[in-house]
Amino acid sequence: MELKDGRAVVLDGSGGFREVSARTEWRAGDVVPLPGARTRPGRWAGLAACLVLLLLGGCGWLWLSPAALVSLDVNPSVELTLNRFDRVLSARAMNDEGLGLLDAGGVKGMTADAAVSTLLGSGYLEPYLERENAVTLTVQSGNAATETRLLVLVDSAAGASVDAGTRVSCHGVDRSVVEAAHGHGVTAGKYLALMELQEADPEIDISEYAHCGIGEIEEQTERCHTAESGTGVSDAPADGASAGCGQGGRHGHGH
Repeated sequence: MELKDGRAVVLDGSGGFREVSARTEWRAGDVVPLPGARTRPGRWAGLAACLVLLLLGGCGWLWLSPAALVSLDVNPSVELTLNRFDRVLSARAMNDEGLGLLDAGGVKGMTADAAVSTLLGSGYLEPYLERENAVTLTVQSGNAATETRLLVLVDSAAGASVDAGTRVSCHGVDRSVVEAAHGHGVTAGKYLALMELQEADPEIDISEYAHCGIGEIEEQTERCHTAESGTGVSDAPADGASAGCGQGGRHGHGH
């Protein structure tokens, strides 16, 4: 965060960020009273104060610059851009269902694991989870340690947020995978699922499945593998897969 034009961004006691009017004497690391906060008698005022994160000059990038990208797919597909402190800078819906999920509850300013827990715990997502029975997450970061840490965090958060029978998969991806996914209008997680489907059946046009849920894509991939093994099971698309499994088109919505 930075001090600019008399404004400052502060980290409040709940872990969220607020923009407030700054005083000229404030410096990075100061603990200051938060406007509108109430203090309790006999307790240190810091309980209702905020740490001023005034990253002056070239230090503002520490908080404001993207450091990682987390995607979450059920059928709602969303991407979370994180800063160096694993906080959500922005959330983007990659289809109409994803837009509905973000509208149901904001995650900006949350830590990555809290955001994943919030999204997976949303009542809006419940019917999709029941239908798909699968969650896919990906993490992309230019820093290997950051990627590893985030994979552990989001995997743990997801596992604790869904029923035991729901499949949860987490993958680390590089920037080229994210860019390829965006070229198809999907997240990296859904793109990986579509690539597995295409590997199982090279004749498949993956654009016909881009709007499908993760569980539906995985089921179709399994059908293709089963047919290839010669067990006699048809490789026809899963119910509604080619005609419209799910109703979301391929979009990108900022949030």
